[in-house]
Amino acid sequence: MSSVLHPPTAVLDAEMVEAIRVLTDAVRRERVPGVIEFRQLERALEEAVAQGTEEHLAEAASVFHALDGDFRTRIVNRARALAQAVVDKRHGAPSEPPLTAGPRPQPSAGASPFLAALNQSRAR
Repeated sequence: MSSVLHPPTAVLDAEMVEAIRVLTDAVRRERVPGVIEFRQLERALEEAVAQGTEEHLAEAASVFHALDGDFRTRIVNRARALAQAVVDKRHGAPSEPPLTAGPRPQPSAGASPFLAALNQSRAR
């Protein structure tokens, strides 16, 4: 009897896991009642944090892509604002993310780990 070997799943680093947590928070804040994909995405992101693997993150990305484009944009914008707030807090700046829907300032280089997680969840 032969066994099937699966390639090892890459483990997410601590910065990526933190970014996924920020993304999960953004999903919670932008959730629209009655849209089941929001809850599915939240669960998938929580699983990605719990398991810490790229495989679980890819699963969450697939759920993310099932959302309407406007919802995806809202989540990404919220996640960027939250990520920037975390970076600003680390550097001593005010921690409140902007709540307006206008253009966002470009995040500092310190926000790149957070944005890397966002980019993994965007359409390719």
